[in-house]
Amino acid sequence: MKSIFMFVFIFTSQLVFAQTATELMQQVHVSYRQRFDSTGKYINDPVVRDRFAAQQNTVIQKLRASGMLQKSIRVTNNVMSDLVITVSIVQEPGAVLAGLLVERNKYDNKDEAAQLRLFNIPILLKGMDVLMYNGVSVINLKSQNLTAAGGGVVLIKYPTDYKKRTYAQVDFAVLKTTTGVLSFFTPAKASFSRAEIDIWLNIFAQNFGVSSISLR
Repeated sequence: MKSIFMFVFIFTSQLVFAQTATELMQQVHVSYRQRFDSTGKYINDPVVRDRFAAQQNTVIQKLRASGMLQKSIRVTNNVMSDLVITVSIVQEPGAVLAGLLVERNKYDNKDEAAQLRLFNIPILLKGMDVLMYNGVSVINLKSQNLTAAGGGVVLIKYPTDYKKRTYAQVDFAVLKTTTGVLSFFTPAKASFSRAEIDIWLNIFAQNFGVSSISLR
């Protein structure tokens, strides 16, 4: 009888104190803002950086262990062939969208490893860079209609010619499937799990651009 009581107590305690994905992500964002001063200038403090990196890693582990990370896509490119970016949907129970997790398979230094990886809906509505090259945005994600309940369309903006400042875009959708989970879909409503980026480079002209992005 006592063991049954303890089981019920522990189970109900977990329900009371369990945090949602949105709450966990908000904690990360509050901590991330502490890396900047009141004017928005970055604070170059290794202690603050490492503390934030540890907290974000802990939250990502909690999200993964709680089953809040669902469908994901792998983003690769032909120039940095050893770089793989994984974009995962952060999902609350009931196929409610909390945001996206963007991770790399490798980070060159501690500063890169301490970059923000968890992006909620407000951040996605403002826009975010997913891939940079020589300090220039190559892939930018932005949505105009993303909601927690319904998902929505996300635009991928990329430069076709950096020096000419010409850009193109392709879009994908985060929508609920028939099995009750959120997933990635092309404009033709076909599910996909890979995004392949074809980048062209002209070293002598110091120019580059994205030839195409294929969703497969």
